[in-house]
Amino acid sequence: NCRWYTGSGIYRHVWLITTDPVHIAPWGLQVTTPQISAEAATVEVATRVLNDGAGPVTCELETEILDSAGAVLQTVSAKAGIAGKSEHLFVHRVHVPKPALWSVETPILYNARSTARAGRGSDADNVNFGIRSIHFDADEGFLLNGQRVKLNGVCLHGDAGAVGTAVPERMWEYRFEKLKEMGCNAIRC
Repeated sequence: NCRWYTGSGIYRHVWLITTDPVHIAPWGLQVTTPQISAEAATVEVATRVLNDGAGPVTCELETEILDSAGAVLQTVSAKAGIAGKSEHLFVHRVHVPKPALWSVETPILYNARSTARAGRGSDADNVNFGIRSIHFDADEGFLLNGQRVKLNGVCLHGDAGAVGTAVPERMWEYRFEKLKEMGCNAIRC
């Protein structure tokens, strides 16, 4: 086997996921930040909930926004009926006052945590996100939070040389730390 052939078995994390019939879809939690200013940000959390059961259910979805220290900033909830073998998209808009903007120098992350409850069953998922604005302009280039940022990138293969493609996570962390020290702020996989 050579390093360019990655078809030699399992070389990434694998999970076996079991759920109740009513559950959040895999990769069903999406966060956007449609409005951002120094005073406030609007965070939109879209959560896709599936009902794999035969009959209709009433589902309550609660979404919490947590700051980088893990403190709950806002909690919102909504109820909806979901027909059997169907799904519902919950969309929560949350107001975050005085947001700490994500940047290359200060990569501050928030967390959105959604919990779906139907009957005695429940399911939860969460995702980290940064509050930031991005814009590409033909004259200015890439703008992050309204400031021009020059992209200094590298092409990075999915392997780690002699280790192959089953790369330990600490090796990736070390590699990213060294690339950042060299001024890298963009990666093409």
